[in-house]
Amino acid sequence: MISSKHIETPLGKLFAEANSIGITRFGFVKQSIKQQVILQDENALSTADNHILMLQQELDEYFSGARKDFTVPLSPTGTSFQIMVWNALAKIPYGITCTYLQLARNLKLPDAVRAVAGANARNPIMILVPCHRVNGTDGSLTGYAGGLKAKNFLLELESGRKMPEQLTMEFPEMPTV
Repeated sequence: MISSKHIETPLGKLFAEANSIGITRFGFVKQSIKQQVILQDENALSTADNHILMLQQELDEYFSGARKDFTVPLSPTGTSFQIMVWNALAKIPYGITCTYLQLARNLKLPDAVRAVAGANARNPIMILVPCHRVNGTDGSLTGYAGGLKAKNFLLELESGRKMPEQLTMEFPEMPTV
């Protein structure tokens, strides 16, 4: 069973999807939700629903500054190369950034910077797999699914500097099919 839900965050409304193994997707709302999870009776929830509940709790703690590491199980789908890159992203410590070149070198693929950047861009689980912690080779902020304003917000949050209560982000929703 797949469960999905919109989650309100300081970045705006985000989309979460989970299966019985863990979170499969988490990101900006750009697609429709197949099924809206109504969290009323926790005893009747599926394992997928529980993963989303756990994600929501851990995100609240992350955005309040009380959490640096996530424990909710993940279950992304991708190629073996993408999974390798996403596993490397998950090892970048809270509050630390690196460049695409450093990430490629850490993977022992110094000539594959563009491929590493491409896998980074296809990361289906933002924040928990911290693609926002990767910058351009010159250290500049570069592409992010939610835009550079959102990326900067996350990096500022992790730096320990005071952040605004809410970052207003508007993303159009696709019609529900």
